[in-house]
Amino acid sequence: MIVSERIHEHAAEHFINDRMLRRANVPRPVGGLPHAIATVIYALQQQGHSPVTIGLLATGAGIAMLLGALLAPLLVSRVRAGTIIIAGLLVSTVGVFGLIPVHAPIWLAVVLGAVVFFIPAVNAALMGYFMVATPSPMLGRANSAAAVLGMGAMPLAPLVAGVGLSFVGREATLIIGAALCAVSVILAVSTRPLRALPAESAWLAHAAQF
Repeated sequence: MIVSERIHEHAAEHFINDRMLRRANVPRPVGGLPHAIATVIYALQQQGHSPVTIGLLATGAGIAMLLGALLAPLLVSRVRAGTIIIAGLLVSTVGVFGLIPVHAPIWLAVVLGAVVFFIPAVNAALMGYFMVATPSPMLGRANSAAAVLGMGAMPLAPLVAGVGLSFVGREATLIIGAALCAVSVILAVSTRPLRALPAESAWLAHAAQF
């Protein structure tokens, strides 16, 4: 038990103290993507669309993510991780802005598909490097710390979407989500260690510098 607690403490310290890992994970909790998706779904419910229509919309987004996941290994092996992360966040941000004037479910499905298509590649690049850069005995605990940082804001998405739709309407609520996504892009672009992340083959050598 004592050994386990010490590993847990060292893992958390490793994640907090490693400036490369800390800075690379900075944009994760700021993204407004879950907020935007929740807003779109709740707005469709308010407009009286059937559960089948909303379910098909969500299925379309899921298929787009699946296709993106199939492409992710190829991108991670050939393109710099920093480029993938910044480009993926940028595409999502533009897509969320694109959701604002769109109301028809079929076009919402198309735009949402574009929004989420590169998310698997972003996660593969960010978490793949994280796995390489973290010592094996600390990997589980450090991964938990990163997950808290990355998903800590997700439970707030339905709340923010619901409150926004109730008080300021669909468009303004989506603008808030798009603005949060834009903040993620700005943080990613302004974080030099993240921009410098190489392609997969150079992760180990890059991580050894920190």
